[in-house]
Amino acid sequence: MQYLSIKFEKLCKNCSGSFLGTAKQTLCDNCRPLVKSQHRVNSFKTIIQRVHCKYCNDFICYVEKKQTREIKEIVFNRVCDNCKIKNRMIKSKFMRSNNPMNNDSTVRKAMLTRHGEIKDKAIPLYKRLGFKSHLEYMKSGYNPMKSTATISKLKSTVRRKINDGEIVYKRGACHHNFKGTRSVNKSIRDELKNWRKQVLKHYEYKCAECGVHNNKLHVHHIEPLNLIISKICKELNIDIKGVKSGTNEFNVIKEAVILYHNSNDIGVVLCSDCHDKIDKYYHKQKT
Repeated sequence: MQYLSIKFEKLCKNCSGSFLGTAKQTLCDNCRPLVKSQHRVNSFKTIIQRVHCKYCNDFICYVEKKQTREIKEIVFNRVCDNCKIKNRMIKSKFMRSNNPMNNDSTVRKAMLTRHGEIKDKAIPLYKRLGFKSHLEYMKSGYNPMKSTATISKLKSTVRRKINDGEIVYKRGACHHNFKGTRSVNKSIRDELKNWRKQVLKHYEYKCAECGVHNNKLHVHHIEPLNLIISKICKELNIDIKGVKSGTNEFNVIKEAVILYHNSNDIGVVLCSDCHDKIDKYYHKQKT
């Protein structure tokens, strides 16, 4: 044991460098792990396997593996694409004719409770009535939304919720079925776009009060539009309350109002702050 522990000057077999080692040592400390790893790699043999389909025995690919134990050259452990498609088609045809969930006996077995009783509510209504699918059941006239009982029930619940305040019933322009039956004043204001442009050009896009030049400019009526419409309706002997937008009477009033705006100097350009101070109605709407 003393002899084995003694170290001598030796030459390494791999790198031929000098090192201190025992009598049995042939490699230096740097070369020892490299040589061991190379020896391990070289010790494993590789074999090329031919992979075939397990249904039709057709060749699929080659696979290279390390031979740690006995490995077969030909392996039948995969399925080709054609056999996959065939198996799917066969399964789908079989399930169409022999699907266990279409039989009432299997469905009832699945719906059994612990005590051996069947809950009728668990089975769908269309199956209880003898229909194959829910679509056939709905087409045959069993649609609950078309029955008078459900329609009357829905109407009563909606009315009750509106009266209690759960549903806020929207009217006018806020309603989802609004189709433009607005007042004469609002519908005529949309037709005065060209007149507004002319007034803005005349005042050079500046406020008449403070001289501000920005994007928040408004065209203010010196003579209110309601008074203009009422004056024209008196001249034409037309009642405003019965007039609706889109009628012949409305078109006559509209043309007369546009002529009145173009012939008279009624408009003034104001910024939003000055318009708030002058026009009280506009200020109320904003607050």
